[in-house]
Amino acid sequence: MYNFLNSTLLQTIIIFVVGLFAFLIYKFQKRYDRKIAATILIMEIREIEEALNKLREVVPIKNYYSSPPIIKGNSWEKYKFFFIKYLDADEYNLISEFYSTASRIEEERLILIEQIIISFKTKCKAFHESIVDIAKEKYGVNDDEFLDITKKIVQKVCLNTPGYLSDTPEKLMNLLLQNIKYITTSTAGLKIKRIAHII
Repeated sequence: MYNFLNSTLLQTIIIFVVGLFAFLIYKFQKRYDRKIAATILIMEIREIEEALNKLREVVPIKNYYSSPPIIKGNSWEKYKFFFIKYLDADEYNLISEFYSTASRIEEERLILIEQIIISFKTKCKAFHESIVDIAKEKYGVNDDEFLDITKKIVQKVCLNTPGYLSDTPEKLMNLLLQNIKYITTSTAGLKIKRIAHII
């Protein structure tokens, strides 16, 4: 018995069992990581698709300022290596293109919002300066009551009337919105849902 405990066969068996145990832990951890990545990815894709739907509702009334952000993060770039084995080239490219287009739409949305802010500021400044010039000519500089009235008028006019906006970002954003392909109903979305054990 003592010979068996000191033998290389027992040491080999112990090394094999420990190695097998470590390998199984590694495989289970990889499967768990892939499942978590798939869950995060499908939740983010749904959030992006929902934001795109809300943006489509905003486009006809041109209320981009109150539209929600389209894409807050890009989990696809972080986790795509988990799915190379499970997605074919078309599905992989579909998801990559989806994220790329969503990012581009967000860039155009931010440009539109920046244009709105700049336009309001410019319009308010010009309007305010012209009213102040009229006040100087007609009532003099020291008439505080008239300046208070003009400030109220300026605020009301500047907040309630839109300024000039370039239509290039809007046209590009509309074109991208029309051509983006959703993921959750595609075969790629179904495969990711299966990996995440959502369906």
